[in-house]
Amino acid sequence: MKKAQTMEALSTICALYKYFLVPTIIAIVAAVVGILVVPAKTTKEAMSRIVVTIVCSLIFGYPLYDYLHSQYAFINSQYIGVIFLFSGLPAWWMLGALARMGERYGEGVIYKLAKKFGLVD
Repeated sequence: MKKAQTMEALSTICALYKYFLVPTIIAIVAAVVGILVVPAKTTKEAMSRIVVTIVCSLIFGYPLYDYLHSQYAFINSQYIGVIFLFSGLPAWWMLGALARMGERYGEGVIYKLAKKFGLVD
């Protein structure tokens, strides 16, 4: 009986690792890539963009993988890391564009939206 409980606990840990820890690490890598490619101007902007990139990568990673897997026969679990990486990066770039447009257009709607996300002061 004890061996069965140990195996069950081990399989639970493996499932948590596969479905939560690995995608989170890949999402963090996506944020680091975003920092290297398009750096943020302020620390507050960087933190906002990092959090949104990680959240978007975790939210959109599995659905994007499922879609690509169903549409293209060659997509398998080997590509899941790349898919998670690229599902978070557009959020980084979009928030960067929103921040730059908010700075440029002053007190308009875009500025208010960028301020709400913490992208501009």
